[in-house]
Parts: sequence; structure tokens; C-alpha cells
Amino acid sequence: MVLLAAVALVAAVVQASTGLGFALILSPAVFALLEPESAVVAITVLGLALNGLVLFGERRRPLVAWREVGPILVAAVPGALCGVLILRALPKTEVAYPDLFE
Repeated sequence: MVLLAAVALVAAVVQASTGLGFALILSPAVFALLEPESAVVAITVLGLALNGLVLFGERRRPLVAWREVGPILVAAVPGALCGVLILRALPKTEVAYPDLFE
């Protein structure tokens, strides 16, 4: 857990410095140390916590650039629906190497 905390701190510093990189740095360490399900939950919770700290830590009202965000959101809806349809159409396969995850 100390190693995980140290990597999370480094990832948060990189995120604060560059604006991206938290999950890119944290994910390999978390997946190496935790089970896959726990790793996904841990990365999601830590990412939400970091984003919440950034959002509320500045103590100012965020301004959304709707001119840039609007087209992305509109395009995301059919993309997400197509993604769901594709995933449902694909056959469910067994894990090729089940002993790796045990």
C-alpha cells in the first residue's frame, strides 16, 4: 500500500503539472498490485477524488466552453450507442489464460 500511495502521489503531481497523466501513470502500478476488479475501482475512485480536489480547490466557478464541448457531446451519443450495439453483438469468449488472473 505504501508503494501504491507513492505512485498515486507521483501521478497526482504529474496531473497537476501537465493537466493529464494521472491514470496513465497510476494504472500499471495498480494493476500490478491489485486484482483487476479492485484496480478498476481504485483508479476510478482516486481519479474522481483528484478531479474533485482540483474542481473545488480553486474556489471559483468553472466556465464550460460550450462551443467546443457541445459538438463533442452530440457526437458521443451515437458513438456510445454504436459501441453498446457492437459489444452486445460480439461473442462472449472465455479468458485465454485464466490462471493469470487467479
